[in-house]
Amino acid sequence: VTFRINTEAGIIGKPDYEFKLRKKDAEIVSKALYGVNKRDPLKFSVKRLALAAALSSSAVTGIIVSVPIISRMGTLLDIAISEILLDEINKTANRLNTFFPPIFNILIIVLLVGYSISFVYTLISSLKFRLFYDKHNIEIRYGIFKKKRILFKKKRINNICIDQTQLMRLTRFFRMRAAVGGFGGEKGEKALIVPVGRRFEIKNTFSLGIDYFVTKGRILRASRNIKTLWRFMSIPAILSFFIVLSGSVIMAVFPYFDRLIAFLMVILLLCTAYYALLRFYNYRFGQIRFGDNICARGSNGINTRELYCPKENVGV
Repeated sequence: VTFRINTEAGIIGKPDYEFKLRKKDAEIVSKALYGVNKRDPLKFSVKRLALAAALSSSAVTGIIVSVPIISRMGTLLDIAISEILLDEINKTANRLNTFFPPIFNILIIVLLVGYSISFVYTLISSLKFRLFYDKHNIEIRYGIFKKKRILFKKKRINNICIDQTQLMRLTRFFRMRAAVGGFGGEKGEKALIVPVGRRFEIKNTFSLGIDYFVTKGRILRASRNIKTLWRFMSIPAILSFFIVLSGSVIMAVFPYFDRLIAFLMVILLLCTAYYALLRFYNYRFGQIRFGDNICARGSNGINTRELYCPKENVGV
């Protein structure tokens, strides 16, 4: 096996120490560092892992994963695989008779293929996910073709995040990740603790004895009035106005491309609508609670998140 040791003091993106060891020797080193884990593992069924893969997969991730592989295969086989795939996508898109322009059909096909690749990749890489924990340590094991075993001290956890992807918000599922000092190839990388679960399951069943899930103290949040709501929603409203205005002007100047321009306007308006939903979520639920432990809730990128950590871990 490859045995890696990471600390926050090392170079970002590289392990501080890396050894090639026999599996039994690697277990001896792990026991020397962390002792013997006597707890029974928390296991996640294939059905639950498939649900996690479906809710966390991204079409963009699938495209990023597949494009280099397709390019490399084409180079090795001396075949223009990418051109063949694009030709097939065009033929399939033309066979779909809809009111939308062909580019819409092509985009939908590409996104569905990318999402499918991401789903399969995520599911295969997370199969046999098991979680071990005791009073001081956390251990995670997963994978079939490439097996991984990750160990770290609870005291090295900087914060716990319970977050939702866009699909998780629709189904009311969550996942829990921990930012761990010295874990993984990047400093402060987030270790996946719970792939998917209900909020009460994660906080009650999978709390791992981390006491800063319990938060008390003053709450700071936006006031609930029309003026504050407008401050949150003004940017999406202005963006929507300019999208419609600019789209109408371009359609008047280039009437031949009206269907394409209308399609692009719809895509931009849908993106703006989702951005508006995130802004409304921050208005409605965004807050931070001060006490011995800190709880912050809001959006992070395109996902929503709850963050828990001890007060001494917070910097401003």
